[in-house]
Amino acid sequence: MTTTSASELPHRIAGDLTERLTRLDEAAARVRVAADDEAIHDLRVVTRRLDAALRLWRPFLGGARRRARRRLRRLRRALGPVRELEVDVVRVRALRPRLDPEPAVAAEHLLVGLERRLERSRRDAARAASAVRVVRVRRAIERALRNTERRVAEEPRPMGRLSATIFAAREQARAALAEAMRTGDDAGLHGARIAVKRLRYAIETLGPAEGEAALARRARDLQHALGDVHDTALLRDRIGRRVRRLREHGADVGAAALGPLIELVEASRREALAAAREQAERLETRGHDRGLSVVARTGAEPV
Repeated sequence: MTTTSASELPHRIAGDLTERLTRLDEAAARVRVAADDEAIHDLRVVTRRLDAALRLWRPFLGGARRRARRRLRRLRRALGPVRELEVDVVRVRALRPRLDPEPAVAAEHLLVGLERRLERSRRDAARAASAVRVVRVRRAIERALRNTERRVAEEPRPMGRLSATIFAAREQARAALAEAMRTGDDAGLHGARIAVKRLRYAIETLGPAEGEAALARRARDLQHALGDVHDTALLRDRIGRRVRRLREHGADVGAAALGPLIELVEASRREALAAAREQAERLETRGHDRGLSVVARTGAEPV
């Protein structure tokens, strides 16, 4: 980690948030013009990373930080269902060739409906990512940055305060992960993914101390594995809802034809969960001085 002194910290905070706002502008513009299939995903990642920075720098920002976070959260939630459709379309396309003819036809009907919904939803996403909404986030963050220098000066151990934030994120990730791995519950696994993601983003925002770069990489791998678990669970549930609707309308044959697709999705979820368990074990135990048990940050002031 490049050591940042207390006198340099206000400039570091302002520079970090300004750079992230530029990325927000660029990512939102891509969504508005439907530039590519990853535009919505990338905008959601940018909003998460910007939110993580606002969480990390919180002690040195003004109250407008909360307004910025609320606006980012609303934008991210508006884009969430669209991204879920994108992921589901890709996954159903990949699984369809593995089905027998009759289930493959049922999967094709499902896919056509998903693609139609996705087309409409992408237009909604373009409106959600409006330039006006992005400007409001920028203005809130610019207000939050006022008096940052004074707030840093008033904090006895500013770098120690940030170190404590990283430590708290580690503890939250450890607790969430232990419970999720114990129960295998979808909601718990999703919560663990969020906690691991927050830890990773906090480390990457502040800059990894000795041993933390490897921790951040393993957190990234675990985050992706837990993401696969979450995505397959959502698709399984989406198909399950379609099966129930078909049965309600007396289309029992069509409902039954989707059974093999559900089985493939559930098998994919089990594989993803096994991979996540392996990654979680690696994150926790690989090197006593470099896993989740790390407490101290080299060069950080004591707290």
